[in-house]
Parts: sequence; structure tokens; C-alpha cells
Amino acid sequence: MKQERNRAGLLGIAGAYLLYLAWQLFQGRNNPDSSMPRAVLGLFIGIFGIAACALFVMSWKLWQKAANKEKEEREETSKEDSDSLK
Repeated sequence: MKQERNRAGLLGIAGAYLLYLAWQLFQGRNNPDSSMPRAVLGLFIGIFGIAACALFVMSWKLWQKAANKEKEEREETSKEDSDSLK
């Protein structure tokens, strides 16, 4: 469980970094000193943005999965404890 949450956190951080890279490329799109063609720049902005969104979705799903698993284990433990008291 903790490993899944850690993995979800790392995926979220990686997504945030890709979003940051896309934003930095977007801010520098009108730089006249850039040797990168605008079409290539737009392509990379799109790729980084889509990859960041995909990582955010994967991170959220993994986080929810870990939370549901923890909830089920707590319910099972409390059920076993109440059965042992009888």
C-alpha cells in the first residue's frame, strides 16, 4: 500500500515536471534567438503537455486504488476484531 502511494506521488511529481517543461517551452516560443522551428516547438509543447496529463491521471488512479485497498483492509481488520470479541 505504502509502495503504491509512493509510486503515485512520484508519478505526480514527474507529471508536474513535464508540465513545467511544456510551460517553459511555451514562454520561449517568441524568442527571436531560438534556432528551433516553431512547428517543432509546438510539437514538443503538445507532447510534454499530453504526457503530463497522462501521468496525472495514472497517479490519481493509483492513489485511489491504494486508498480503497487500505479502506478494505481496515474494514476486514475491524470485522475480525469484532468477531474475536464474541
